[in-house]
Amino acid sequence: ERRVPYILALGFSAASELVADWITRRPPAAPLSGVRLAGVPVTFDNSETRRRLGWTPRPLEDTLGDAVDDYRARGLLDQPDGAREPTH
Repeated sequence: ERRVPYILALGFSAASELVADWITRRPPAAPLSGVRLAGVPVTFDNSETRRRLGWTPRPLEDTLGDAVDDYRARGLLDQPDGAREPTH
């Protein structure tokens, strides 16, 4: 695992935005807001919501399978040549 020191990423990002704004006129390689957000530790915990609502989430595999089936049924997902249909 490689990590870039936050201060180095922040400096690169600032330079990237300057180049994007004044020279290339294209989106920056590393937006400053994205680097700032990446420097903030974030955790999510839905246990209180699950407890209050009595909700149990479905297994991820079932949810993703249903989403893919739905996308395919609505024509939003192309099947690559030679690909097989899912077996679930």
